[in-house]
Amino acid sequence: MDNNVFINSKTFDIEPNVFACDKLIADSIKILNKKGYITNSSCEGHISFTWHEITNCDLSMLDIASNDERFIVLKVKENSFDYLTRSELTSIYISFEQNYQFKDLPEGFNLEEDNQKYILRKTIYYYDNNERRDINDIEKEKDKYLKILNDWVRNLPIKERNDKNE
Repeated sequence: MDNNVFINSKTFDIEPNVFACDKLIADSIKILNKKGYITNSSCEGHISFTWHEITNCDLSMLDIASNDERFIVLKVKENSFDYLTRSELTSIYISFEQNYQFKDLPEGFNLEEDNQKYILRKTIYYYDNNERRDINDIEKEKDKYLKILNDWVRNLPIKERNDKNE
């Protein structure tokens, strides 16, 4: 259940029928929905080099984790070990309410089906050959694919309304 409302910063009125969207993908989301391609959620791809704890990993992976800068072994147990690992990727994605059977996809993007959700995704990796990429290069790649996505969205035809499926 969503417990938030949006308040207009000029009129201070509560705005009905709104949703939050990442700024760098908002134009694409607006156009898609206006053209009839209804979206559920989206992300512009947030770059974060945070650590995540993984517990009870199989001991067969211990040697790999011990010799890779992306891992910090925390505790070795009798049959497993725990470690920290860095985020390795981000994704630009849009989740659609249905499979729209797009004739083509934007360059570099894939359309995935996950539990009856249809997700257009571009994954951007932080590492290349086990070496962390420069954050500026990652930002440039992200900007490139957001532009490719926006150009693709602008060129999509308006979806014909089919009241049987609406």
